[in-house]
Amino acid sequence: MPLFEITDAQKKLLNIADSLAEDVLKPSASKIDELACFPEENFKAISSQGFYGLRIPRKLGGLEADVLTSVLVIERLSRACGSTGMCFKMHCESTEPIWRLANNEILQQMVKGIAAGEKLTTTAISEFGTGSHVWSLQSKIERKDAN
Repeated sequence: MPLFEITDAQKKLLNIADSLAEDVLKPSASKIDELACFPEENFKAISSQGFYGLRIPRKLGGLEADVLTSVLVIERLSRACGSTGMCFKMHCESTEPIWRLANNEILQQMVKGIAAGEKLTTTAISEFGTGSHVWSLQSKIERKDAN
């Protein structure tokens, strides 16, 4: 007997995750690892399914998935491409405190954009030289166009 039953709503999201994993993530996984690059095309596909807002409440434009569903979605994506799964997990965990703790201005400016797939968030807790202390990060991100 299973520990829990998957609901119809969960099945719908898991079917989407399975399709993404098989059709998009899996074919590019080895190349992403070989090149050590961010899985940009995978994230476009994840965004197109509304998954940037996986845990965000519906009233803010998200899918309002519970923790179990989120873990199962991340697990399905990770099976196909570990790099994409890890980056997506980082997005989900960094998005959570933003929507939970934000004032109305941030909810309007940031959270709705995340749920709409326009903004990607992340965490950085393994920066060299910081001892994995999230309060002493030194890195910054810059977009560089490939020529």
